[in-house]
Amino acid sequence: VGHDTSSYMNWDGIKARANFELSLEHEDIGAQVEIISNLFNAFVYYNDLPPRSIIFIYSLFTIVFWGIAVRKFNTNIAFASLFYVLLTIYYFSLAAARQICAAIFILLAYSYLQNSDKKKYYFFIYILIAFFIHSYSIFCILLYPITRLKLNRRLIGLCIYLICVFFILIRIDLLTIISNYLDSDKVNMYLFYYNDDSNIISSKAKVFFLIQYTIFYYIFCKNNAEEYTNSCDMLFLASILLSTMMLSYNGIIGRIHYNLSIFQCVYLAKFYITNKHLLIKKDFYIYCILIILLLYNTSQYGLRGALTTGYYLCF
Repeated sequence: VGHDTSSYMNWDGIKARANFELSLEHEDIGAQVEIISNLFNAFVYYNDLPPRSIIFIYSLFTIVFWGIAVRKFNTNIAFASLFYVLLTIYYFSLAAARQICAAIFILLAYSYLQNSDKKKYYFFIYILIAFFIHSYSIFCILLYPITRLKLNRRLIGLCIYLICVFFILIRIDLLTIISNYLDSDKVNMYLFYYNDDSNIISSKAKVFFLIQYTIFYYIFCKNNAEEYTNSCDMLFLASILLSTMMLSYNGIIGRIHYNLSIFQCVYLAKFYITNKHLLIKKDFYIYCILIILLLYNTSQYGLRGALTTGYYLCF
């Protein structure tokens, strides 16, 4: 259930209860708007339930709405779930459970951008629900105008790929840049922790990400023969670019990574299922390389449950 859950569970009952009670006082902006999250905490606190109950509640919502979201993209749920697990998005712990739950509703919101005849106002409704779970979700509204852009596929794909390579090879101190503009204790806390040299991405990891994003770029180029991008193309490129910008650190800042990279799961699954690229020898080999890389990456995180599930879904 997550590498940090044991440390949460080892707190004595008074500290754990005080933590849940504090979140109900709405002392910061996030707590003021995260209504659904606060209701879950209140339910656990006032019914004297163990903190583990929060993981169960978020897991239940996540798994149910994950199935609904994948169906809306008309793709294979086993393939989508394979990438969902191996991209380390299904990463449950008390620290990340609500962020992942919010990301599922964001994926539901994305499904209403894939076709021009979809009711677009549902996109904003689901973003609002995610916002009530985790306040950072509101930034995903910025993706709406991005998906409406019609750009040359080859040119924009190559540009995004080269930018990603740059961010992988060159460490950009994003947190310091952000802290210069925001006077936030939370940002300063992340800055203090992630500037530790032990959290800088290793050379081995750089090679891993270079191969992974090269494969992503290859899949993007082959996924559509049209000259201009569609909304799914733009979402995929945005998810790759913005998640890569976080790779200067091993940690993912504010869990924004979940909201972005979750779309990669359905995009990759749809590529291999809808276009039958698993039947093409070269594409099948590339698929195998990608899965091996993701399995290796998952093993490095120590996510034994995710690794076991990944092997099962591979077969």
